[in-house]
Amino acid sequence: MEQLAGQPIADHVKIVPYIDNMQTKLSHVQALVSRAGATTIAEVTALGLPTIMIPSPYVTANHQVKNAQALVDAGAAEMILESDLSGTSLLEAIDTLMLDERTQRQMAGKAEKSGHPHAADDLIAVMKQAIAKHQKSRG
Repeated sequence: MEQLAGQPIADHVKIVPYIDNMQTKLSHVQALVSRAGATTIAEVTALGLPTIMIPSPYVTANHQVKNAQALVDAGAAEMILESDLSGTSLLEAIDTLMLDERTQRQMAGKAEKSGHPHAADDLIAVMKQAIAKHQKSRG
């Protein structure tokens, strides 16, 4: 916030500190610019958010680039590598997304199709089946 002091920021742009419950905030946004961590990918796909991903280059085995690329390949996100990131490249990507409602809708739909919002429930069901099968085989 200190670095942004005195900089003009549009009323519809919000810069906030760390948010503990992202779902409450993300459900009200039209598009997102974000890193590409696994939790972010889960949130973006569960909510069907068109996203411009800027993967961190400082993670093991380039996981964030791989995460973002999966969404890019699905048509669910755009990616800007940090090495290609500039004010101009970011503004161009944001303009492309925000000025084209059709692209926003398509990306949102593809993001939602890429998600597994009930993954935890599905995992629990598989575990229950495995436990039941194990118990049955033991007699």
